[in-house]
Amino acid sequence: MKPIIKLNSSAIRRSSCMRRLDYTLQGYREVITGNDVVFGTCFHDFVAEYRRNGQNITGAVSVGWAARDREPSIYTKKYKEHLDDFTFFKSVCTLWAMEHSDWKTVMLGDEPATELPWLVPFYTGEHVDIVLCGTIDDICTHRTTPKVIAVRDYKTTSNSDPDKFFEKFRMSTQLMFYYLGMTKVCEAARIEQPDSELASLWLDATARCVMIEAIFLDKQPFKTSFRTSPPLEVSAAQLAEFETLVRGVCQKLDVPVGFEHPREGLVNAACEGDYGRPCSFFNACAAGSREDSDMYLRTQFVKEVYDPLGI
Repeated sequence: MKPIIKLNSSAIRRSSCMRRLDYTLQGYREVITGNDVVFGTCFHDFVAEYRRNGQNITGAVSVGWAARDREPSIYTKKYKEHLDDFTFFKSVCTLWAMEHSDWKTVMLGDEPATELPWLVPFYTGEHVDIVLCGTIDDICTHRTTPKVIAVRDYKTTSNSDPDKFFEKFRMSTQLMFYYLGMTKVCEAARIEQPDSELASLWLDATARCVMIEAIFLDKQPFKTSFRTSPPLEVSAAQLAEFETLVRGVCQKLDVPVGFEHPREGLVNAACEGDYGRPCSFFNACAAGSREDSDMYLRTQFVKEVYDPLGI
């Protein structure tokens, strides 16, 4: 039986170097996680619980903060010590709950379309089969124009320039991946279940878009601000282009078990990383031998089954 690869947006963002992507899909991840990333996870869990429990802030805050317990090791980044403070977290969540949004979360039956896992077959190859998958933060419709539907993704950030922050999402891998995934899931659902509520909402909408709801954090919680990015509509041509690119990545992954991908980061600078920090697998790839490389992987990373959906 051929292996099945679950490919999500976090993994495909690493495809500028196929060896880096392969290490990710093998389940290697760094031992410790930055407290800003953990704070974002806590906030996502808070929002999901807040939507599900009838907007009980206290209970949702407790559920959100409990996400820290799932991290084996958290390191506190310089100037971000406040993100480890429960009182700060509770204040941000409370302020967010008081905000008014022009977008309303969709209800699917009795459940809000929040933290919605999805999976859809995408590529059948000689050596592997690949499914696209992920978890969508929120599906919402515009309050005054309910036939306009959007995939909404929440981001917590210490960035102080909202316009500059939103600009990069005009070419966002994650948002394009979610748009492609939603379209594929709903097209398949309409064939299998013609009365699918989600398929009807997405495919029959007058406009479909993706967007970011950002929480611009400040050390003084009452200075935290909340902004929604301009909705990004995706044309048929843009979607077709992105799908072709994703299939290209799948074709590169369609190799026999044990195949070692070349270090493509040597020619496209992926090894050098971003923001002055090299690729997390830098030492493993720069090692002088396979034995040394394996040693770095064993000591600098934990390895577990790569399953973005946790199932």
